[in-house]
Amino acid sequence: YSSSYFKRKYANLATARAGNVIGGGDVSSNRLVPDIYRSIIEKKNLKIRNKNHIRPWQHVLDCNNGYMMLVEKLHNHKKYAGAWNFSSNYSDHTVQKICEEFSKNIFFKYIYSAGKHNEKKVLKLNSNKSKHFLSWKTKLSFKEMISLTSEWYKKYLNGEDPDLICYDQIHKYYLSK
Repeated sequence: YSSSYFKRKYANLATARAGNVIGGGDVSSNRLVPDIYRSIIEKKNLKIRNKNHIRPWQHVLDCNNGYMMLVEKLHNHKKYAGAWNFSSNYSDHTVQKICEEFSKNIFFKYIYSAGKHNEKKVLKLNSNKSKHFLSWKTKLSFKEMISLTSEWYKKYLNGEDPDLICYDQIHKYYLSK
């Protein structure tokens, strides 16, 4: 891409990928956390498929922090061009574990749906490159990740301004640890 579209040799380009990002503001369909909150609003049991499947869960602020670190390095150093993965240390948690943790923060009912669903059992990203060359790591513990996401949705469901909720969480994130 760089050699095709950029004639100048100093175009520093990178791609970044993160796995199963959770956090406030996500309202996409067929995603676990938004589906949890839709089930609360609709007062319906959430149907969970593939409860034992493993995903590389992480909070949006952790992966965005990685993206910002990459952009900063990439701005002045071509050696940071290329592909990067950002994945948490919590990539061994099942869908069931996520549901159990969220149910400690906000009440909802879930059931396991029968039948086979065509999804990979284990999804993981190797983010060793990001950890080694950028010194990136997740700041939030597993419980903090769940708590922060739950807090966002609770406030949103209580009518608080989503932009202000985000601003507050971003501010606290960068002032902590």
